[in-house]
Amino acid sequence: MEPRRERADAPDENIRALYARLDDLCAQAGQGVAAVTPFLTPREAKYARQYLSGRLRAGLALLWGGYPDAERVRAFLLPDYLEGLLPTVGADGGGSLPPADLLRAAGFDDLAEDAAEQTAALSVRGSGFRTLTHRDYMGAVLGTGLERDAVGDILSADGQSALLFCDRRVAEFLCANMSKVGSDTVRLHIEAPDGIRVPPRATVPVQDTVASGRLDCVVAALCGLPRERAQSAVREGLCELEYECVRDCDRTVEPPAVLSVRGYGKFLSLIHISEPATEFSMRANLPAREPETLAYWQQIGLYRLMLENAAGKPTFELHDGPPFSNGNIHMGTALNKVLKDFINKSKTMEGYRVPYVPGWDNHGMPIESAIIKQKKLDRHKMVSAATGSIPT
Repeated sequence: MEPRRERADAPDENIRALYARLDDLCAQAGQGVAAVTPFLTPREAKYARQYLSGRLRAGLALLWGGYPDAERVRAFLLPDYLEGLLPTVGADGGGSLPPADLLRAAGFDDLAEDAAEQTAALSVRGSGFRTLTHRDYMGAVLGTGLERDAVGDILSADGQSALLFCDRRVAEFLCANMSKVGSDTVRLHIEAPDGIRVPPRATVPVQDTVASGRLDCVVAALCGLPRERAQSAVREGLCELEYECVRDCDRTVEPPAVLSVRGYGKFLSLIHISEPATEFSMRANLPAREPETLAYWQQIGLYRLMLENAAGKPTFELHDGPPFSNGNIHMGTALNKVLKDFINKSKTMEGYRVPYVPGWDNHGMPIESAIIKQKKLDRHKMVSAATGSIPT
């Protein structure tokens, strides 16, 4: 089966290089020789599924990482002459089916043995006196000179031991060359295929309510961060959504999804992101909405309706003096207005008839003083309009 040749849809150089490698391996499989990739990252595996979709549907390609639903997998490309002789596994690559088992069930024992050699489970056990993390195990592996794609998932549940997936040659190399993880002495052992016990993933359920499905809102809720720090994390490229770096805070998270935040962990299968069920928008958008609201109140005559509704009830009056005319309005002016409005509104809700009565008690001397100051007038030379005399 011919490999795909279209690479224009590759998002970056890394994926284009992956497509080129898959083309070479497909050509090898076309000549009757099975081929296998190194361990692929989850992002690479996603694009490999798309690129190999034809071979996957024909049963000539399998994705397997050593155990069902592994994150890091290898692409097994089977010879073209097996087309139609193997059960199809679907476009997902059959991540829960070992290639060796499929080949053995179809009667291809030699190919099954070769496939079985491609993936091994290496048990790593420490002394029990130190807690070892994924970073410790990864550092020890890379310290032997191996590249990251030489090993697959590293699973550790108790902090004392781990299960590391790689091919058998790498497993034998690590047994001979890796004796320490961190500062702890470790023992390594290659597990028999039927003796692999995959530890459960350590997960912590997270439940929160977010104002919207925006990426920054979801990151803030999952990581326990203030909104501003979550936005900074997104813009700095610390977040991956479905294994793609996303720097747009406005990006909507569509569940189910896989979200990774560097330094905080990976959040798998976000089951449900719900916004409060309201008939109104969750964003106030006051610059646009407030003029609309004021215009509506004017249209229906809200103040008149309030007075008519309270006709015959006791009257409460609080005269509202306007702002002093000898200066610009400021926050203190707003505070004065808001406090008086609180009182009037509360009395209205108590059942009083509350007419709005503006007062005019400060337009005498303050205005005169402001004009004299603004015009730089001399008070002693001003002619009194009332008496026609000159003040002394």
